[in-house]
Amino acid sequence: MARGVEWVALATNISDNEKMLSLHESGDYRAALVYVYGLAYSGRVMSDGFISKAALRRIEGTTKIAQRLVDTGLWKYTDDGKGWYVPDWAEYQITSETYQKRQEHGRKAAMARWDK
Repeated sequence: MARGVEWVALATNISDNEKMLSLHESGDYRAALVYVYGLAYSGRVMSDGFISKAALRRIEGTTKIAQRLVDTGLWKYTDDGKGWYVPDWAEYQITSETYQKRQEHGRKAAMARWDK
């Protein structure tokens, strides 16, 4: 499993988000937790917001919870049916491509500095 970022961006007003409010109003706190766990998982494995069916249990989810997240618009189904993804991942989170570019830039800078 790839090792990605140590953190993901989480808006301080997430509890005011209409989609999250929908979960709270229905008492579906576990779905809200699975959403946050899904963000963290996706960042750690650098999947760009993709959550596979196999990974669902790792983040304390079930297919029922995944459906609830889809219904609220927090997740979408993948076209190939292999899982779900967080819409607009790249708008709010670092992508695997950007992360790799930063890592490479850091390696090159370190080499230039220390390999004189």
